[in-house]
Amino acid sequence: MRTTQKDIAAALNLSLITVQRAFNNSGYVSKEVKERIFAFAREVNYVPHKASQVLKRHRIRRIVLISTTEPSYFWADIRTGIELAAGEIEPFDYSVEYVQVPEPDAEGFLRALRSVVEAGVDALGFVHKWPSALGAATELLEQRSVPYVTFNVDARGSSRLCHIGPDYRSGGRLAAEYLGKALFFQPRASILVIGTIEDEAPARDAVSLGRLRWEGFQAVLAQHFPNVTADILCLPSNLSDAEAERELASIADSMGELPRAVYMTAPYNPAFIRTFERLDFDRFHSVLHDLDKTSFHCLEDHRLMAVVCQNPILQGYDTVKVLERVLDSNAPPSDIEVVHSLVFNANKEHYSNGRLAAAVNELAPAGSAGRRF
Repeated sequence: MRTTQKDIAAALNLSLITVQRAFNNSGYVSKEVKERIFAFAREVNYVPHKASQVLKRHRIRRIVLISTTEPSYFWADIRTGIELAAGEIEPFDYSVEYVQVPEPDAEGFLRALRSVVEAGVDALGFVHKWPSALGAATELLEQRSVPYVTFNVDARGSSRLCHIGPDYRSGGRLAAEYLGKALFFQPRASILVIGTIEDEAPARDAVSLGRLRWEGFQAVLAQHFPNVTADILCLPSNLSDAEAERELASIADSMGELPRAVYMTAPYNPAFIRTFERLDFDRFHSVLHDLDKTSFHCLEDHRLMAVVCQNPILQGYDTVKVLERVLDSNAPPSDIEVVHSLVFNANKEHYSNGRLAAAVNELAPAGSAGRRF
């Protein structure tokens, strides 16, 4: 039988109107009583009846997500997840929008955020890639009492309700485990790591994803594969695809001897593949992060050995569903850690955009209560 608010009231020896006020955020309910109600609701996997909530609201609730633009293949998958979740909740009077702002443009992020808030927004999610704008952004959201979460990149120390995204060090650890074992019995085993300049000297308060990957990678090599060495070469951040290809071509031309392996932490996958495909790929292992159409096909002919995947479709989907749950139940959500997977040619079909989208659409709603909230 489906748990109702009346059941919760009876179980906690509270009046029904108290429970209704807690979930609808209307009228006074003490913090302690709210916490008891929400804790019990999570315990019994209570889900508010959406149809009745819609009839009571008489208005459309607006959810907005804001991210960067590059790499475009990654955020295209995020958009797929957002659209899947939007399709599920729009019949219940929800509007979901996705806004993208170039990473260097902190003022552009603030302008977009102010525009969203001024137009009216019920809940918001954003990627923490504009550190200089974080203080002004969170102050605006808190002044307007807009509940918000972070996704993909966290903003620790803010008043965000939760974070949906991966542990980037774990991605580096996974890459090191694979390459360390692949090179374990080879003499003079060396790995070339290609990152960005911010990996070596991140800007103050900036979150460097490549740096976190590099730290996890180094830690595993040092502990488990001391015979394998790794050197990092850094490219400028925020390069265009053509600029990245020129930089990578310069690196390839300057190499007197091919390394045993190449590990890419920099987000320049298409440029990397185009540049290094003229080399003898059978002579070294290549690993990069995040699937795109090019890397997906390159796994088939072994131009790539493996790809570390963090399921962006599920990140986009979960972020929308978390915000929906916040608005429906007014209950504080928990962080969601997205687990990395290592994709090879043999299992790549399970990580195609179409397959992931279908899996999220079919399975995520049924298992969400226990795993995510």
